[in-house]
Amino acid sequence: MASAQEIVNQVYRTAEEYAQKAQTQLGAFTNALNAAIYTPPTVSFK
Repeated sequence: MASAQEIVNQVYRTAEEYAQKAQTQLGAFTNALNAAIYTPPTVSFK
């Protein structure tokens, strides 16, 4: 049976992994959102 310290360490590592994945996904989402919101003005001469 795992000790209390081992359980806490395992849960902490799992939480860190989830947080890292969420941070990565949020970064990708906000980058895509920023790209979608700001479109530089264009000029067309015909």
